Amino acid sequence: MSGLKRFAFLLIFTSMLVMGCTTASDRTFEIISQEEEPASEPVTTVESVTTVEPVTTKEPVPAGELSPKPKDVPEQVEQKKLLLDQEFLPRLARNESNGFDVSIGMTKDDVIAKYGQVTRVEVYEGGIYYAFEKLPEGIFYFDNKNRVYAIHLSATHLSETNLTRIIDALGPPVEQGESLVDGDYTLFYKAGDNEVFISAESSEASVDKIRIINKKMLNDCRSC
Repeated sequence: MSGLKRFAFLLIFTSMLVMGCTTASDRTFEIISQEEEPASEPVTTVESVTTVEPVTTKEPVPAGELSPKPKDVPEQVEQKKLLLDQEFLPRLARNESNGFDVSIGMTKDDVIAKYGQVTRVEVYEGGIYYAFEKLPEGIFYFDNKNRVYAIHLSATHLSETNLTRIIDALGPPVEQGESLVDGDYTLFYKAGDNEVFISAESSEASVDKIRIINKKMLNDCRSC
């Protein structure tokens, strides 16, 4: 447990809920008032009756439709899973992705070609993450050469979410235990220059996210 202090600072940079990384559309509604016709005769001001013509009989827009209408929603890309099997760590050590179609070192242009335009850019603990219109529940960090150096994905992008089966497939982690940062139960692995954090709410819960950081690219990218 105490060994987790070694990467607590890095986990401060990487720990975030990817579930909250998508953006919502801001809408501005205008109320256009109609001109009242001048009264031809004095009217006793007892009640003010406003006659509104049924301009076009449309049902009121429910709150849930403040987001883009179905025809405006970007077409979703077929979501490939990150395979947490025996090939995951060896491939990651070569900066290759195992199943998922974004890997460490991929350019931002390649990610845009796959997942559409950037929908959100936000600074977090010295880094800048990007969310994309066709990739729900996933974000990436890019270095100053516009290459992916960190990948954060929710459990929906993982082939396995059971901690015991993940350990069986990947082998014993370098460290595991309760994170000193967010309290999550975390499996910590290394693969080449990459560090992997697989997190769940507790040792009995299902995995809810994975974070992959290329430590070498991070250290080389102090200004990105």
